[in-house]
Amino acid sequence: MEQIPEAGEFRKQNVKIKLNPSFKTSNWQNIKDKINNLIKKYLEFESKKRTLEEVITFAAFFHNEFQRIHPFIDGNSRISRLLMLHILRSHNLPLFDLPIGYFDSYLDLTKRSTKRDDIALKYLVEELVLINLKKVNRTIA
Repeated sequence: MEQIPEAGEFRKQNVKIKLNPSFKTSNWQNIKDKINNLIKKYLEFESKKRTLEEVITFAAFFHNEFQRIHPFIDGNSRISRLLMLHILRSHNLPLFDLPIGYFDSYLDLTKRSTKRDDIALKYLVEELVLINLKKVNRTIA
């Protein structure tokens, strides 16, 4: 991302997703407050022992919230996936593999969506976690 002068800094302009103008991102002036609120939610979430369902639900929420805050000019989708993976892995869920055939479903629930649906993304993440757990079990067995 060296070609982007603002790389690594919060954006200072409003943006639209090229292939999905219906995708609503935060006004650039609200980014710092929204990121601070998201970090507070993350720290609160991490302060207690959580069930598997709570971890997956929060990971899906966090992903969607970060992507809609869209704090950077570029790289928001990659970073939101990495942050979701971090949440899952920090709760001992296996390395997250997005099998072929699921990528379109994932995109339809994230940056190609016209309406935010955390519940549908949670169900997709649950299915992907199950696939990954089965894959790990096959490898170990």
